[in-house]
Amino acid sequence: MIIAVKSHKFSKELYFYDLISNFLISLCDCPVIFDEHTYIYQDAKQVLSFPGTYPKTKHLSPFQLRKQVLRGDVNKRKHIVSCCMMLANTAYESLKKYNDGSEIFQLFRHIRNTSSHLNFFQFNHKEPAHPAQ
Repeated sequence: MIIAVKSHKFSKELYFYDLISNFLISLCDCPVIFDEHTYIYQDAKQVLSFPGTYPKTKHLSPFQLRKQVLRGDVNKRKHIVSCCMMLANTAYESLKKYNDGSEIFQLFRHIRNTSSHLNFFQFNHKEPAHPAQ
């Protein structure tokens, strides 16, 4: 069976280019971490470093992450859901200064808040304060 795959191009000049690109990179790495038959990151001494000024340089051990996956502490579904929640949070935070109080922006705010609460709506006594579309 042949499956047709649509290619979606998006411009780096538009909003969310960095967010979506990094989101897709993370999802593309799923097979490397979650497939027990992949023979990458098998060495405990292997470390990835992410240089920085503030915060200081961070180090990650893919071997430790794979051990968590193989124990069942982390799974592919939860990883993808977490990536989506982080994307919703970051997208809203990057645009909240443009909040015009419109119904569509209120919906965006609710989606962001829901993703911050493990995908559950949590309205307090003041919410929803404005209609969302």
